[in-house]
Amino acid sequence: MSSTPVNDDGQLPQRWAIILTAALGAGACAGSISAAGTWAHFHDPLVALAAGALAGFSAFWKVMKTMHSVVRR
Repeated sequence: MSSTPVNDDGQLPQRWAIILTAALGAGACAGSISAAGTWAHFHDPLVALAAGALAGFSAFWKVMKTMHSVVRR
């Protein structure tokens, strides 16, 4: 796999589509698991929503940052 974004035979948009899909999937999984666990513990929908959103965005951001640094090399 070529790591040069300048001449990659048009593969860069496909790579970013895969990265975005992986990041969205990780965010959705982390968010739903966190929300479910928080709901089970606190029985408060607002706390569960906040915890799920924070965990989901955190996982999404971490995957995007990691993959961006990999693609950029």
